[in-house]
Amino acid sequence: MKGIIVTGHGNFASGIESTMRLIMGEQEKIVFIDFKEGMTNIEFSENIEKVVKEIGEEGVLIFTDILGGTPFNEAAMISTKYSNVHVFAGLNMAMLFEALDCREDKIDIDRILEESKNGMGIFKIVEELSEESDSDGI
Repeated sequence: MKGIIVTGHGNFASGIESTMRLIMGEQEKIVFIDFKEGMTNIEFSENIEKVVKEIGEEGVLIFTDILGGTPFNEAAMISTKYSNVHVFAGLNMAMLFEALDCREDKIDIDRILEESKNGMGIFKIVEELSEESDSDGI
């Protein structure tokens, strides 16, 4: 089973953790690391790499909040040291649930990204089709 690290700015990771546990309960080999104000890049990077070494015997998927942000950049740098570490940006719950579901198998990065896209949408009120429609619905 591949390990999972969730990280991001502020309390992003711990917020995701709270949501995941509410919906899916406790999960094995998943660690949430917040990049808090005042934390140095070196401290943050050391935290991530320590966890990669602890849970990464079968590989690690690292999910971050923002492409190009410090959590992503530090995770990307760490991934260059390991052949079985993959870094994703733009985490949403659909992406995380798919990763949790498929981490026993060969990782299908395209499938994880597709589920992330499928988990997004917008609510839009649909206007009546015609002003001439009957008020009783017939």
